[in-house]
This record gives sequence, C-alpha cells and structure tokens, in this order.
Amino acid sequence: MKRLIGGGGGGGGGGSGTPGGSTTQIQFNDGGAFGGDAGLTYDKSTDALTSGSLSVTSGGITIGGTAGIYSPGADQLAVSTGGTGRLFINSTGTVLFARTSVGLTTPGAGFIANTGGAYGEIVQSNNGVSCLYLSQNFNSGTQTAVDLRFNNTQVGTISVSSSATSYNTFSDYRLKENVTPVSDGITRLQQLKPARFNFIADPDKTVDGFLAHEVQTIVPEAITGEKDAVDDDGNPVYQGIDQSKLVPLLTAALQEAIGEIESLKARVVALESA
Repeated sequence: MKRLIGGGGGGGGGGSGTPGGSTTQIQFNDGGAFGGDAGLTYDKSTDALTSGSLSVTSGGITIGGTAGIYSPGADQLAVSTGGTGRLFINSTGTVLFARTSVGLTTPGAGFIANTGGAYGEIVQSNNGVSCLYLSQNFNSGTQTAVDLRFNNTQVGTISVSSSATSYNTFSDYRLKENVTPVSDGITRLQQLKPARFNFIADPDKTVDGFLAHEVQTIVPEAITGEKDAVDDDGNPVYQGIDQSKLVPLLTAALQEAIGEIESLKARVVALESA
C-alpha cells in the first residue's frame, strides 16, 4: 500500500531522496523512496486536490470538469451535470430534481419530507407531455399498475391489460355486512338535480353534472368534503364527487321503473283480454 508523505525533502517515513515533479504534485512512499503521479496534485493556494478528472476543493467535488457534488448551503447537498445543479437534498431529507424549491409552480419533481413522512410533487410545463408514466410490462392478463392502501390495508387498485384500464374499489361480499336491497331508488333518484353549467376556470365549455352539496344528502358516499369549507387561512376547500357512486341508485331506480312498466303491461294485456 502506498502511504502519503507529509514531510519535505529528506525522505520522511524512512525513505530517502528529494521530492520531484511539479510544485503541486503529491509525493508518496513508494517502496521506501519518494514516488509521484503527475495526475495527483494538491494546490495549496486554491485548496484543490486533483486526481485525473476528479477535483476536490472546499466548494465540492468536480468530475470531468462539469459534473460534481457540492453544498449549496448549510447542511445541504447537490449533484450537478454540465455545470448545473440537477439534484438537491436539504437538511430535512427533502429530495428535489431539476428544481431548488418546493411548490407546484416550478417545473421539476421532488419528494418532500415532513413530520408525517413524505409526499411527491411533479410539475411539467411542456405541451403534450404527461406528468407521470406508469407501465406494467408483464405481457399477458390483467396486471396491477397501482396498489392503493389505507393504513397499509389494500382498499383498491388501478389495473391494466393490453386493451383496458380498470379503477377498482374493493367490493367483495366478505368485506360487507347488513346487506339489504335498495327499496327507494325512484324516490331518491327524483331528488337528484342534474344540471348544465360551466366551470369558472373554463367559461367556454358547458358540461352536464351535479352540485356536490345537493347530492350529499341523497348519496353521501359519492361526495368528499363539506359545503363552504375553508382551511385555516380562509382558502376554499372544494367538495368533490365520484359519479360512479351514483350507479347503484340509478340501477335500483331503473329496476323499480321496469317493474312498474311490466306491471302496467300485464294490466293492459288483462284488460285487452277481458
């Protein structure tokens, strides 16, 4: 093993001879004599240790001239390529890619650490480019692309096949109890108020839908949030709707209507046959 020599001429460490090479070239004990490598240097004036394409200074580590590792601030670490910072880690453990700050206005991505763990951000500003790509490459059958959990218990999946995508909420009978038929489908369906409207952010597009709070009293499981809710700063916390949750009520109402139609048809047939 080659040992660095800290002394000057005269052969520290039992060697002999006079250091050679350039004034910045590092000398080491090479079999009892001074040895050196033209690519291994230390420049005291710049505090730079260099070995070939690798340079170490108080400002960081540079590899190949433009790539490197450095500290942009106290207790922070960054990785650069082409002379530009690409990856940043701060003192809390937050990791940022192609950005130096957290928020949904700056393009880039990040895993933001907080007291509850971490959450992800991806911001894409190019036209026609998705924010996230997921590919399940097993080439047969239906495969799970996303596994959704609550307290580490699986509650749903997004699955894909060669021709379809399914958004699955678990509905296995073994997860349920107190199962009874929907007996008031038509009555409740008549309380729904379908409407046509545009969203304020998209004034030129008219759509069909519902107002969330009007649905909440009829099919509460279809709605998230509360009417007129705000956060601690007074900003609106908007309600949402999962319109697929209306399907059971629609099915029950349709079945009731079909039953009534069939009953009326039977009465007509009976009257015509009298």
